[in-house]
Amino acid sequence: DVPTNSTNLQEYVNSAQPNDTLNIVYYNGFPGLFSSATVNKDLNFEGNGLLLTGDFGNPDLLTITGSANVVINNMGVYSNGAYAINVLDNASLTYQNTSLTQGSIYFNSSGNLTVQNNANMNTSTTSYKTQIHLEKVGDVNISKNTFTESERGIYTGQDLGSILNFLNNTMNNISGNVMEFSFPLNSVGLIANNSIS
Repeated sequence: DVPTNSTNLQEYVNSAQPNDTLNIVYYNGFPGLFSSATVNKDLNFEGNGLLLTGDFGNPDLLTITGSANVVINNMGVYSNGAYAINVLDNASLTYQNTSLTQGSIYFNSSGNLTVQNNANMNTSTTSYKTQIHLEKVGDVNISKNTFTESERGIYTGQDLGSILNFLNNTMNNISGNVMEFSFPLNSVGLIANNSIS
């Protein structure tokens, strides 16, 4: 258990064993956990509906490196920097049942990305107004999410050569491009059953 009055999430990450679950628990008077960490092992983050926000000295909330496979479930995520979640190297991320109220998911890894069942992906107040930025990535599955109030929904960089599936999403009030492909895609996949307004 990680109480929300903790100021050092990194200590809990360091002491956890691979495949452990870090369970964010409410501490009286603290609505969320204000801390940042770098993760280099397989871990699950269970938020219990609480807020996870980066400390003011760290531009990224969670940096996931190496070959880590990280699951983030059932929490609110708010970053004080450009990237809420920064995925590098060969790491993989499953981001589910979680709101993104400030910051972006930045993915520059040969691992896989799954983003699913997220009720509110909103980056209207962040300095980097793209909700999901994909550079190098393995398989991408983005499904059953609601994207609202940003300048750009999905952005793909020049290194994207993955299987990209974008299914059953709702996108409202995106002021710029809903999906922006900076280079011709060297990939396969399916974009279907999305509602855009």
